[in-house]
Amino acid sequence: MTPRQRLTTTETTPTAVKHHPFLPDRMKMLALALGLTTAAHAATYSAVSAVFTVDLRTSLPSRLVNVSTRGMVRPGEALTPGFVMTGPGRKQLVIRAIGPALAGFGVAGALSDTRLEVIRAGSTDAMMSNDNWGGTPALRDAFVAVGAFPLIATSLDAAVQATFPVDAYSVRTSPAGAASSGIALAEVYDADSDPTAAKLINVSTLGFVGTGANVLTAGFVIAGNLPMTLLIRAVGPGLSPFGVNERLADPHLGVFSASPQTVVASNDNWGGTAVLKAVFAAAGAFVLPDTSRDAAMVVQLQPGSYTAVVSGVGDTTGNALVEVYDVATPPVEAAASTGR
Repeated sequence: MTPRQRLTTTETTPTAVKHHPFLPDRMKMLALALGLTTAAHAATYSAVSAVFTVDLRTSLPSRLVNVSTRGMVRPGEALTPGFVMTGPGRKQLVIRAIGPALAGFGVAGALSDTRLEVIRAGSTDAMMSNDNWGGTPALRDAFVAVGAFPLIATSLDAAVQATFPVDAYSVRTSPAGAASSGIALAEVYDADSDPTAAKLINVSTLGFVGTGANVLTAGFVIAGNLPMTLLIRAVGPGLSPFGVNERLADPHLGVFSASPQTVVASNDNWGGTAVLKAVFAAAGAFVLPDTSRDAAMVVQLQPGSYTAVVSGVGDTTGNALVEVYDVATPPVEAAASTGR
């Protein structure tokens, strides 16, 4: 069905919705809401005697509405995800740095106190920061609105809500108070309900890749009703030109769906292919040596929740960059920070 295809019918006998070529699940719900069927016959298109027209916008462009990173924060270091936005106007975001709350999900060794700093591209100074979210009603309601899990009012997790100009930003998640190291989760939620507003097109995180539960992960949620094409990379050796020390020598990249929990795709060594080189250029991703052991893939994913997991081949450890790019959207000049 095209974005504004009209469905007109004068049928006077029941037709099974599940077999009707123009009536997907969303239209069944619409038919029920319009009184075209009854709750008792929600799977059947009830008889009507008058002509009716339903005007549907069925092709909603898919977009990233939540990006997150989970990783180990070592003493004196930070977990630093970056994100890029493009489009008209400004974007309202909810940003969180979670540590203590992870214990409730069975995460051992979670960072006991987190500090959050938001830094705009081109600057080294935080434009906003938070240490302890404070249990405010405004933030609590914002968590509910974006579908974020709740936090205890007195927890030492950090969070902010604000409207940001379209640009690139980094979110520095570091230990606060007496905390020195541990596992943390940094999250960025799109709090705008308008799908045509500015949108997130890239998330990248430089972090330490450990073993077992201490691998580096990037989570993302796709909203809409069309597949979305993404470039996903795990870069270790390719970080050499940027002066990153303790680089992960051979990263392995796996992408998992949340429901059902299955491996969608995986890669070990991107191979220097012409196809991937072209996608790198189109997405605005930096060049990788043809023979590097960095990992990369292009995937087309249905709306839903996914996780990209970066681990070291042979249980090796080191610093790596995990990146997720919307390759259907032209890149902006600014790039998210990969600095610590």
